[in-house]
Amino acid sequence: MILQKRLSLEICFPEYELDSRELYEIQEVRTWFKESIRRGFPWFYFLSHESEAGLTLLYACACEFLTIANFGKFHYMEASDEEKNRWLDNNFENLNSFLQSHEIPYEIEMEITGKLSTWVEKTLRIKLIY
Repeated sequence: MILQKRLSLEICFPEYELDSRELYEIQEVRTWFKESIRRGFPWFYFLSHESEAGLTLLYACACEFLTIANFGKFHYMEASDEEKNRWLDNNFENLNSFLQSHEIPYEIEMEITGKLSTWVEKTLRIKLIY
């Protein structure tokens, strides 16, 4: 079942649908994401990479940003390189621990890393070497 559920999780917070704030502006949501990463949850393994919304939400809620600007429904958020790298390191460490502890095949690891690389290069503008 672990293999079937990879890259399939979509996350939502229906209790905040009527809240005018964006999810990254809600401290409880930010704290929840940060704590889940600290506890080792392998978001990179489970989050769907199709819509990219889950990865973007994880990033927006777990990072501290230098710049946030809103352009209508679009939000520009810029974190320091150090912050981006910290976020990536923590999430890759969680992914690697999960892969090893569940003896996930190397081919699946490469599938996940390849999809993540595309998102990271496009969104964070960082080239991953794997």
